[in-house]
Amino acid sequence: MVSLSTQALLTRLQGLPGVSLREMSREDARQSLAEQRQVCYLVVPEGGVMAALGETGKLDAWAETLREVVEVYMPHGKIFRTQEDELRGLEEFSSTAAALVVFPHFRPSQVMDLARGQGRLPAGITRHLISPRALRVNYPLEELSAAFSLDEKNLRLKEWLHQKTVRKSVRFYAETTVLYDE
Repeated sequence: MVSLSTQALLTRLQGLPGVSLREMSREDARQSLAEQRQVCYLVVPEGGVMAALGETGKLDAWAETLREVVEVYMPHGKIFRTQEDELRGLEEFSSTAAALVVFPHFRPSQVMDLARGQGRLPAGITRHLISPRALRVNYPLEELSAAFSLDEKNLRLKEWLHQKTVRKSVRFYAETTVLYDE
């Protein structure tokens, strides 16, 4: 797989229509991204931070720009996802990284607005934490598409959940849990 140098990445990003890069402090980049005044920012291996400035006022245009940003680097290496915005501590993954790209946090309402308008964001940046989170529910799809009223469907779901609980098929983990059987 071909890798992309930091300079090549920055040059290609600078070449995107409507995108300009500006060096700024990490704190300013974090603040600007939180206020949705920039497209994203990059942390480069030398320790600098480059803000990608562009259209953020129109949600669909912003989403399109983010997809273009990802298309610049996606074919050139492996992608690792992290919640961090610093390369320090990620040495195992970052020794050959051109940059760490930090994306904005989108509100659920923004994601829904994009979906209603057929807009798309790059994969992996719309993750929302939901607690508690139910895994492996496996409720029969036929029940959801059946010609019953919503009240009847809710009753059937409630009974299904009750039976799962009675058979001790439901477990709740109060602590953070990591599964290795996926």
